[in-house]
Amino acid sequence: MRLATKEQEMHDLLTQIQDLKQAQNPSSIQLRSTLLDPAVNLLFQRMKTDLDSEKEKLEQAQNDLSAWKFTPDSVTGKKLMAKMPHVDPGESRARSSVISGTSSTTGS
Repeated sequence: MRLATKEQEMHDLLTQIQDLKQAQNPSSIQLRSTLLDPAVNLLFQRMKTDLDSEKEKLEQAQNDLSAWKFTPDSVTGKKLMAKMPHVDPGESRARSSVISGTSSTTGS
């Protein structure tokens, strides 16, 4: 008798679990109508374009800031120097002066 009541209780709990799972999952019709709703679609498109715009502004601001802080001894300067093609040692001084913004002209 105890076994039968425990089995019945377990069966009741399993049906409750299944009912709760079904209640949590929206129906496919409700989900499809939400995804196809033009207002929701328009909202997501606007949010995406706004996000892309803000990302571009952030990248431009970071580039402006790094250009403002640029020196040949800075991390950015070293990265840019490393990206430049290899040049002769004599030209490396000219390259450094061009990057630092000074003009080193030699008179002959």
